[in-house]
Amino acid sequence: MNANPTGPILERRQLRELGRHPGAATLRPFYDRYAALVFSSACRRTGDAAVAESVTAAVFLVLSRRARRLSRKTVIAGWLFHITKLACRKYKRDAARVRCGWFSRLFRRSEPSGEAPPLSHQIDEVLDWLPARHREAVLLRFFLQNEWSMVASAMRSSEKRVRKLGERGWTALLRILARRGVDADASSVAGLCAAEGAELWSNGPSGSLFASCEAMLQRPVRTTPYRIGRRVLWTLGWARWRRRVIVGLPLLFLSMVGILAGSLVFVVALGWARVRKR
Repeated sequence: MNANPTGPILERRQLRELGRHPGAATLRPFYDRYAALVFSSACRRTGDAAVAESVTAAVFLVLSRRARRLSRKTVIAGWLFHITKLACRKYKRDAARVRCGWFSRLFRRSEPSGEAPPLSHQIDEVLDWLPARHREAVLLRFFLQNEWSMVASAMRSSEKRVRKLGERGWTALLRILARRGVDADASSVAGLCAAEGAELWSNGPSGSLFASCEAMLQRPVRTTPYRIGRRVLWTLGWARWRRRVIVGLPLLFLSMVGILAGSLVFVVALGWARVRKR
């Protein structure tokens, strides 16, 4: 599961090219580099290789549509991991709605299972709890098997700082797993992350996965990956406007208060000046 970024400068240049000209040719470098990471995460989250293929196609469709909005500081591995989580959540929600309807979901209770899920199924959930910078360092170093120098260049930071972030994130990951009753050392977890991702990627997706991505880019068809991608894009757009509203409303309120206070001070000063003239 080695994904050598061949230099973050080249990757940012490819990202700008993908934003300007979204298509199969510009998407292919990112697919070759990160498809194994996305597919293995989708497999662990959904437990179904066929569903993971649809999620993977949806994630790269979202990447092609949102590439021009990503900043230069965005770490592609961490961003794709986050989009994979959103896409899996959307698929599970749609599947539950189709299976039992919204009314019965209100009164349905999940039965607690007696045994804990395996380690591989908890990795992504634990990674979601880590801070973003720690998660990006862990993904680049331990999942994509990059050297610390490449990780530092991809995260636009010093190697010493990135190494500290990665070690803290990895320690926190092991601590959360131990809190959940999983007794595993660092070497076994790291080996499982690398080996399982390579095994899932070699045995899982069909050769037509990138062809389906290319077909969706050329002519949108209402397939499962397209519906998942549309819902993820809508969620990202709504989150953007929600941030604007959350930041803008207090500023608007403060500006209105400032205008009213300024007007009141002006009226009081004008009245006081007239009183003094009398």
